Amino acid sequence: MCGPWPAPVGGVSVHIQRLSQRLMEQGFGVAICDESPDRKQDHFFLRSFNLRRYIRLVRQADLLHIHSSVHWFRLLHLFSAVLFGKPAVITFHSWRAGGMTTRLWRLLLRATGSELVFVSEEIAQQLALPGLVAPAYVQGVAASEPPLPQTVVSWIEQQACAGRLLLVSNAYRLNDHAGADLYGLDHCLALIQSLRDQGVAAALLFVVANPEGGEEKLTSAEAFINNHALADHCLIHRGALSYVRLLQRADIALRTTNTDGDALSVRESLAAGCITIASDVTRRPAGVRLFGTRDEADLLRVVTVAIKDLAAGRGECKPVADEDCVAALALLYQRLFRKSGAGLLF
Repeated sequence: MCGPWPAPVGGVSVHIQRLSQRLMEQGFGVAICDESPDRKQDHFFLRSFNLRRYIRLVRQADLLHIHSSVHWFRLLHLFSAVLFGKPAVITFHSWRAGGMTTRLWRLLLRATGSELVFVSEEIAQQLALPGLVAPAYVQGVAASEPPLPQTVVSWIEQQACAGRLLLVSNAYRLNDHAGADLYGLDHCLALIQSLRDQGVAAALLFVVANPEGGEEKLTSAEAFINNHALADHCLIHRGALSYVRLLQRADIALRTTNTDGDALSVRESLAAGCITIASDVTRRPAGVRLFGTRDEADLLRVVTVAIKDLAAGRGECKPVADEDCVAALALLYQRLFRKSGAGLLF
């Protein structure tokens, strides 16, 4: 299994971790080629550039499942699979490349005959190649999740005592896309300001799993909070925490991105029975309430409607069964194993 392994925590790394665990429970052997920035003791660390160990890992595998979002890593794994005659499955969790890059990858994927998995129909249409469309979702088990930090718990309890509804959102890292805030932290803060000014009791907890590289945006966000007297209504948490546990305490979950794949946090919100409001930048699962991407006024409108009838909103949540994803991938692996005469290690 090639891709990032937490920490840092992100949608792809959490998916790989949960998928690996579920597959091992079904009798598959799973070895990890970790592409994340942080070295772990238990898995091969690709950024160590230990070519001998990497080659040994590939040669011992019966199949490579590639989750890489970095083009060079994806290319390395695909080349290695071809070189050593290993079947390859490539999951595309997102696709933001331009026309020339897309055309080159399309030619390469056709030439290698790799099995492709797309986490959404939109990504499949962008690459215009046949493959399995399956959400990158394996439901987390709340009991196995770490507890929330005490500082976060205390802040949530303070908001409850003040009678405020809790809105939550998260980001892997604060980046820009198409000249705007990718995760929409700016719109989340503006939303809380508008709700406060309208006399609506609401608070925002925004989680930034990996604050590195986003210090300027964090400083700007905290300045906005201070300048608009929102310190009692907003908390930006720096560092990873259990979003599953946080959703259990939230009233509304926001996904204000201006580009997206099949977002893990959206499906976790639905599974937790939390009202889920997301941008319409991509197709969302059933039960999600949509607002116009980067439309601050429409976000306020949709949230205001949801607040007026929280019970009805919770009833709309329709979580996807995680077995749909795991079972479909297990069948794909088994077909490739039978075709190659291999075992169950990847």
